[in-house]
Amino acid sequence: MKLAVVIFLLIPGLAFCEQGQSASKPSQVVPPVPTAGANDTFSIEYKDADNRKAISGVAKLFGIKVVMPKDFPAGSASIRLRDVTWRQFFQVVLAPVGYSFIERDDEVDVMTVEQIKNLPPERRPVKLDFQRPADLAIYLKRIFKSRITVEKTADGVIFSTNPSHTHMILQEIARVDRPEVSLERFIHPRKLYFPDSIPRDLPPPALSPGESGQEPELVTTEVIMLNWVDGEPVKEIIEREYPAQAEVMADERGLVITCTHAQLRKVKALVAYLDDKKWYEPLEKRSKTTEPPAITPPAAQEPRQPHALLSE
Repeated sequence: MKLAVVIFLLIPGLAFCEQGQSASKPSQVVPPVPTAGANDTFSIEYKDADNRKAISGVAKLFGIKVVMPKDFPAGSASIRLRDVTWRQFFQVVLAPVGYSFIERDDEVDVMTVEQIKNLPPERRPVKLDFQRPADLAIYLKRIFKSRITVEKTADGVIFSTNPSHTHMILQEIARVDRPEVSLERFIHPRKLYFPDSIPRDLPPPALSPGESGQEPELVTTEVIMLNWVDGEPVKEIIEREYPAQAEVMADERGLVITCTHAQLRKVKALVAYLDDKKWYEPLEKRSKTTEPPAITPPAAQEPRQPHALLSE
């Protein structure tokens, strides 16, 4: 969700105001809306504001308890950001002075980057509702590589990582542990059979609350996570269908698209069309063993189960 708010932070105090209003003689932080959701985005603009006050002001808007070190360096900055989360804002403010943050269960601790690197690994058990523990363990190790160690349990996984990565990993687990998300493409290589031509009458996606009222020619950047296919082949088709109209970055999990709001709706319709399991052929046959297979009458053969090699 995007907050329809522009935040103005001014010296000597901070003030929040509704978009289109002015901030006159601010003396304290006054949230314009009830406490924002943790994943809401907002736009923010301030000039020569104290970094500590800027962090505190945004933390109050989002209902976050922030623990700042007493020796946090004094300093000010001028920032103009659009449609960012509070985490992105914290990173922009803290990184230039060598700081970052750790998300605890009930607070956010601001620390130096060096202090965070030297923290002992944090071990977290996670119970799964939909994904198979063996599949998720393979997926997490493929995505987070050396930043994580994972072991499977009867009904979930246990991972260990630096505390700075814990929240990111928990968010990713929550994102993929849903019935509509398939991890098969990360477990078993399969070939995609995308069509050579794309229909021109793809239905546009419904407008989200944050998109309504946006100027069509305003440039925006959006992250689109994919459920069934990898980002690279989708990127190739977007660039083929809309040459020079959208800047696209891709990885295994999704896309980052920069273009106008009007063009983004067309791109999202195309992505929704391509992110479908129907474009896959059946799972590739597993390599044959040197031992000849037993001859069994067809009627007596057991049905082949998915992920047989990963059965617990």
